[in-house]
Amino acid sequence: MKNNWAYLSLTLLAAILLLDVFQLIKMSPSIDHAAETEFLPMVYENQITQGISTDGREIYNSGFHHEILRREASQPVLVLRYSGLSCRSCVQSCINALRRQCPDFENNNRVLIVVSDVTPSQIISGSLILDSGETLGYDLEGTRIPHFFVFDPITQQIKHTYLPDQTDLNALRIYLTSVTGRYGI
Repeated sequence: MKNNWAYLSLTLLAAILLLDVFQLIKMSPSIDHAAETEFLPMVYENQITQGISTDGREIYNSGFHHEILRREASQPVLVLRYSGLSCRSCVQSCINALRRQCPDFENNNRVLIVVSDVTPSQIISGSLILDSGETLGYDLEGTRIPHFFVFDPITQQIKHTYLPDQTDLNALRIYLTSVTGRYGI
């Protein structure tokens, strides 16, 4: 009788572990799946709020548009926007996550880093450097929080704005995987 209970307990434990594994596989983002399905918006309240206030906006900066033309980007571009006045560890975690997702981001025409108020040590190769006081023309820039968005050169609009939460860097990884998968960046 004891052996039956042990066997039943082990079988039940194995079934629970198997269900957990299937659930993790189902939840983990797949590049192929992300490219085929609609982008799932982040469920964090601040992400939704900032996305509503920024997504669909046009960028009013001739230097930005000139850089997009120079890169010959006819498809959406992933943009990391930060300021030299932003939290350094926040910026570094964004750059590290971007480097893990797109190891060649400095040479990738579909990834653009836009910075302002920087010192030479804060400049990443291939970045668009804005003059002091120059902006891209949307409200979120005034917060000096590093953030990502996708710029669509066809519609000339911002899509999928994302402010990384430093307490949940896994969400940043999911965002970058989803966006790069969907747009083939």
